[in-house]
Amino acid sequence: MTVWSQQVPTESSSSPPVTSLEPEWRDFVLALQRSLRLPVLGAVIVHEGRRLLNVERVVLLWGAAGRLRVKAVSGSASFHAHSPGMVRLQTLVRRSIQNGQPFIYQAGITEPPSSLEDDLAGYIELSQTQYLAIIPLSTGLFKANDWETNSETSADEKRPPHHDLLGAIVMEQWSSPMPSEVLLLRGDDFLVLVATQLQQALRLSWIPFRETFARCGEFLGWLRGARLAMAAVVASIIVLAGLLLTFLPFPYRIDARGQILPSHRQQVFAPWDGQVEDLQAESGQLVSKGDVLLVLRNDELMAEWATVQSQWLEQQKQIVSLLAQAEYAEKEARSDEYLRLQGDLAVARRELAGLEKQREILSIRRDRLIVRAPITGRITTFQLTELLTGRPVRRGDALMEIADEQSPWQLELDIQEYRAGRLLTAYEKWGPRPVTYRVLTQPEATWSANLQQIGSRTELRPEQGQVIEAIAPIETNSHPALAIGADVRARIDCGPTVLGDAIFGDVLEFIQRWLWW
Repeated sequence: MTVWSQQVPTESSSSPPVTSLEPEWRDFVLALQRSLRLPVLGAVIVHEGRRLLNVERVVLLWGAAGRLRVKAVSGSASFHAHSPGMVRLQTLVRRSIQNGQPFIYQAGITEPPSSLEDDLAGYIELSQTQYLAIIPLSTGLFKANDWETNSETSADEKRPPHHDLLGAIVMEQWSSPMPSEVLLLRGDDFLVLVATQLQQALRLSWIPFRETFARCGEFLGWLRGARLAMAAVVASIIVLAGLLLTFLPFPYRIDARGQILPSHRQQVFAPWDGQVEDLQAESGQLVSKGDVLLVLRNDELMAEWATVQSQWLEQQKQIVSLLAQAEYAEKEARSDEYLRLQGDLAVARRELAGLEKQREILSIRRDRLIVRAPITGRITTFQLTELLTGRPVRRGDALMEIADEQSPWQLELDIQEYRAGRLLTAYEKWGPRPVTYRVLTQPEATWSANLQQIGSRTELRPEQGQVIEAIAPIETNSHPALAIGADVRARIDCGPTVLGDAIFGDVLEFIQRWLWW
């Protein structure tokens, strides 16, 4: 098929074949054959075609018949396929190639067929193009005998034989409606090369995993000589590392945080509602069991005590008076009055017994406003004076903590909930687990202990979230000094595993925890 050759002047019609052209055309042919990957081939066609044919823009489309899409545009590495201009161009190309013939528009020179007037007008309004050539690319389309016609053939009979449509190429100019001389001379040869190479690339694109095989081939081609030796060394190292990660035994340890504390500790709670009136203890003080720690004041309780006390005294006075009256009535032989006074005396004594019971209860409550040490030990609550002086408290509020330094000491560790599974499994299988820990007050030294107890439920910690408590007794003789509540960082041995699990087990658990569920 000839698209532009018939428009070349007679004196310029005898052009040499492509193979004998200048080096830039030979380089173009080599570039086409360098890669059959469609994105690379499309970029070569549009960018090199724009330069070689001296046109202002080249657009390449391919796809299923009737659904051609813009795949490459000269002058830009990327483009917006859904922009109004690209969408209108795709529509115009699809309709113009339905009869398999090229479509050329020159502003002011040629008139478009009526079937394309609206689509062409819409595209020209957006692009302002002066010259537009839309050429269908199909299998075998450029065999000369397919397009040979004589002067007696009608226009309707001048159609190409049936071939599978590969795509279409678009040439555009905005500055002039006349094609360049290079386009007229070499445009047809350019189309032959493009269609042939595009046909091969499209055929190869249907091969399953072609891109993977191509990448492998490129890699194998690169992997030669010194690179091959280096690759063999790297592969050996990777294999050795894999074997070590898979088979080398290694202990699995989990980290935990905690404190060193005496095992015998007791909280002191407010026995009744009130206000701290007299604080007689301070932080760090050694106290003995029964020592007064503080005194609470409860105004309501004191008012109630005063009322009951007053009623009790009045009742005692009334009983004394009734006894005197009864004695006088008995002397005067007033039997009726004597019997009445005896009844009043019995009632008064019952009321006095009730008041005495109330006094006893209120006395106990009043005595309980004096808070005493429940055990012998050291007050561990920090800044006790600032915390409690003049403070109103309610019954059951925690006031302070006392720890018995003479009792056995222990590590109280908090273990993250998601790490507890391995620890529980190891504990059930092998029993108490070895613990290595450092005290933050003495970070240069390391001590050992055995984990003896593991909590049966989780607790919520503000900084760590859900944790399980665990206890490991320690030998106080090995520590030069022990501070109550000293922070500890510990590692708990959960038994043997392989090196890969010890290094990457946490990563796998993280993926399972946050991605799988």
